[in-house]
Amino acid sequence: MKTLTKLITLFFLLVGFYSNAQVIRSQTDKWENDLDGNNLTTPNEAGTDLESSIETTSNYNLVDVAGISPTTGWKITVSKEDINWNALLLPSIQRTGIGTKCAPCAGVNIGTSTIGYTQITDAEQDFIFGEGNVSDIPLQYKIDGISLAVPAARYQTVIVFTLYGDP
Repeated sequence: MKTLTKLITLFFLLVGFYSNAQVIRSQTDKWENDLDGNNLTTPNEAGTDLESSIETTSNYNLVDVAGISPTTGWKITVSKEDINWNALLLPSIQRTGIGTKCAPCAGVNIGTSTIGYTQITDAEQDFIFGEGNVSDIPLQYKIDGISLAVPAARYQTVIVFTLYGDP
């Protein structure tokens, strides 16, 4: 039986605006998942394919936006940088909550932030908008396209978050 191994490494990117030290912090650094006979559509049944997707828990990664004035708007973009990745595997991400905002801050703007899963591509995509400091924004990851047609290997990609001020 083939075993596919996927490893997603999450990094955070520090971006400064003017002379302040605004940062985005990711509270996890990797997601590693080995697929085996238990991941077959009919567990341990020969001749069946793998479940087509895997996902993390709804709060697998908690992200903080810090060092921002309470009235300063910001956005987070998401993209990926492949290390060893098969194009049939489609990573995606979703925000599953709004986190905790500072007292005078507006926090995550749920009206303009993405709702539901967003496929992560090589190009930056707007992901979360907000204002002021916010902590513990919960994120969930998913990979679609899993199949026995994907050669067994260790696949890796880096998920990149970039913080921009006053969008």
